[in-house]
Amino acid sequence: MRQLVYALRFHGEARRIGVDGNVLAIATTATGGTIRCQMGLAGIETSLRPDPRGEAACEAELVLTGKTMFQQAGTIAFGTAGHRLRLSTVGSGHLGPGPAANLRHGAAIWRVEWSARSWQ
Repeated sequence: MRQLVYALRFHGEARRIGVDGNVLAIATTATGGTIRCQMGLAGIETSLRPDPRGEAACEAELVLTGKTMFQQAGTIAFGTAGHRLRLSTVGSGHLGPGPAANLRHGAAIWRVEWSARSWQ
């Protein structure tokens, strides 16, 4: 199996759904591009060159299971060729305060599944 390494920054929105308001529907996109990191005598130099020809889309459902915990499941679709990854949290993700009163930061470990034929 070929290893794929990527880094994307997704932007989008989350909206509350469900009776209790503890479920969020998340829809985000990320533009493809080239990330470069060069280390040398002057330190670290980085650059990001967006490439609007490719886009990834993430759709997920996040369930708040406590004040600082969540579980999530969804898909990431890469471009229009039908390449998809299914993702879900391993255990629970954790939330903490963000840089503004209306924002929170979080972290989770995802289980990733794919269809092998879609990556050949």
